[in-house]
Amino acid sequence: MAGSRSPAVLPVYLIAAVVTAEPVLLDRPQPTCLYGDKFREALRQPLIASWEHVEPRALWRRLMEERQVAFLIDRRVDPSTLLTLSLTGEPLQAGCERIAAAMGAALAVPDNVLYVGPAETVKWLRTTIERHEQALHDPQRKVPARRRLDLTARHTVHWQDLDSPREILQQIARRHRLTIANLDVVPHDLWASATLPQVTAAEAMTMVLIQFELEWEWEPGGEGIRIVPWREPPPITRRYKPRGRQTAAQLLADWQRTWPDLVASVEGSEVLATGRVEDHEALRATLSVGKPMPAATEPTPLRRRLITLRVENAPVQGILQELEKSGITVAYDAARFRAAGIDLNRPVTLDVQKATADEFLQKLFDGLGITFEIDERTLRLKVKE
Repeated sequence: MAGSRSPAVLPVYLIAAVVTAEPVLLDRPQPTCLYGDKFREALRQPLIASWEHVEPRALWRRLMEERQVAFLIDRRVDPSTLLTLSLTGEPLQAGCERIAAAMGAALAVPDNVLYVGPAETVKWLRTTIERHEQALHDPQRKVPARRRLDLTARHTVHWQDLDSPREILQQIARRHRLTIANLDVVPHDLWASATLPQVTAAEAMTMVLIQFELEWEWEPGGEGIRIVPWREPPPITRRYKPRGRQTAAQLLADWQRTWPDLVASVEGSEVLATGRVEDHEALRATLSVGKPMPAATEPTPLRRRLITLRVENAPVQGILQELEKSGITVAYDAARFRAAGIDLNRPVTLDVQKATADEFLQKLFDGLGITFEIDERTLRLKVKE
């Protein structure tokens, strides 16, 4: 039919591997990382993965290579504990939250970066950044409009293995033409390579300094920063107008039923609410209820998936079970398989990158005497005649 398009192929990664520890590289190339809308879209894509005895930093870098999303592991998080974890099709962001939890940490998502750190740091990270952005508009700071534009411009920050935090801070400062007071309070350390794509001065400075329980404040005119001890930022207060015919009192009552600990009050026709950046995002979401709620998404049909898989001596049955967890029905006659001498517990070794379902299944069943048919979300297996 004229004008028709083939259906989009969605990448769904099925990974089962033992990933070895990363080598130290002093000239690691800057990776290509998504940012903005493409980054947020990547966080919504499904992830199917199974890892056994994986070194965390190598796992995160594998995800960065496959999904082009940047990550930063806080220096206080132990990156040496080997992880064993299975993900069954949840969105990438939810999957990364599970990986962080398995490391004894939590996940924050400041613009364009997955930050893995201690729970208390993650709780306040985005609010700390927001406070610094707001401070640029404080009349007492006397930051000219042109200077504000310079400081909120987004640039990519990349550093190498064994770079020190002081060197990284100086790199950020040079990019934004900033001086740094009290740089000597930053302890000496050597960090693994990382990339912060398209970040502001406030985002970059905060993600580095907060790892030492240090904070910073703008110097007058926005010409520099002064490093100071960490302190919990004050929460943010914002005004909200009810939608439709709802009154401010009704809106507040609705919110307090959902969030009993919400700090908020009615002022005229508006609700004043105080909380972290994430709290305000949740409140704003309720005001867009008039828009159609997104329908629950069905599992992606098998032929619309691209599969990445690397396994050594893994049973075929285990791989099929991972497919089932992602919403695929696997149908076959077990009695006929036994009569034909087909053993689905036979170990296989595979290494495929972004393979179509047909390519992946042909390699999976090679030499087993199995044929297959794909019907949307159903995989039918038969004894090869």
